[in-house]
Amino acid sequence: AWSKKDKGEEKTNAGGGWHSPTKMNFKKEYEPLTKELFTMQEEIFKDYGMEPKPGLGNMWANINYPGSYNKTHIHPNAQWSGVYYVKVPKGYPAIEGQMIMFPAWVPHSVQINESKEKGEKGWRVSVSFNFIQINKEGKIG
Repeated sequence: AWSKKDKGEEKTNAGGGWHSPTKMNFKKEYEPLTKELFTMQEEIFKDYGMEPKPGLGNMWANINYPGSYNKTHIHPNAQWSGVYYVKVPKGYPAIEGQMIMFPAWVPHSVQINESKEKGEKGWRVSVSFNFIQINKEGKIG
């Protein structure tokens, strides 16, 4: 529904895919996902000895319609980035409900959606995000 109300942004999306505005983490309806992201990122910070805590820099949704993809890119101004797979058409290695986090400087892309499914069944829907390290006062630094 969001993609029908908002034309989105042009970032790395190509071939007609939709990229939401990057302030998804401030929308109340996505709080459960945001809380889960923080839980997982706090574990990563703990494992790597990073202090004091993570901050969610931004978060956005992607819809890759059949024929669309995301060009190779990195996520500057972040330490950790990730993706949560909301919906995946048949024939892809990604799994619905799977979350992957990785260092933000790692180049990555999303391959073309070659689904032959009709309508929304052929959409690949994901949520991407960036975490930063914040100080005790809750500021970057």
